[in-house]
Amino acid sequence: MIRWLGACPLYLLCCCALAGEMDCNVLRERASTAASSSELITAFDAARHCGNALTDALGRRVARALMQDTQNALRAGNVEDAERQARRSLSYAPSWQASATLGDIATRQADHDKAARYYQECLDLIADATLTPHAPSASVIAALFAKAEQAGLLARDYVRTVNRSTGSPGGVTLSNIRGFVPEAVALPITFEFDSTTFTDKGRAAAADLLALLTREKLAAVDLIGHTDPRGTDAYNLDLSRRRAS
Repeated sequence: MIRWLGACPLYLLCCCALAGEMDCNVLRERASTAASSSELITAFDAARHCGNALTDALGRRVARALMQDTQNALRAGNVEDAERQARRSLSYAPSWQASATLGDIATRQADHDKAARYYQECLDLIADATLTPHAPSASVIAALFAKAEQAGLLARDYVRTVNRSTGSPGGVTLSNIRGFVPEAVALPITFEFDSTTFTDKGRAAAADLLALLTREKLAAVDLIGHTDPRGTDAYNLDLSRRRAS
């Protein structure tokens, strides 16, 4: 006897389930032998019904393959294609390598605002052991930290240091990035010329610093004020002190 569920017999549903499971196994095998990013993307698109475990794994493989395409494009001098491939890589799975590469490309294009955002994102991804199980070396992290600092200082507007996913301190304000502990951080707290009044960028940076200090409850903070070379040493020293206070 056949028991009907709506318009479909029970045995037909069972067969469909088995066929779907077999399809997923076939897709998994095809992905394991894929020779290009396009073949992996085809498998990824076909596996959307197979559950998060398989699609997440395939997404990471697609992202790695696209990063290889990115590096090939960079070696060939095709920066535009490299940027496109790195962006595609991030759309399949987050990776610090893709964010770092996009930061480097933005720096090359003198788009320091964009570079600062990508480098901050890169540091956040490295700090997340779930998203980055195998962290790069401390020297690599230090170099990326320096790039994030420099891009933030050169950016036209202030790029916030808050992790966009968690809302917690991120980027250059992280106190420990997988064993790399910054000794100091340069934030673009800038002032109007010959004044203790913040620029718009400086005001945003100071507000971010205040929020960080409130959250972290640090016992002590060293503030250092700077001026440009114009003016006498005595005048600039006084202005630096007033800015730091």
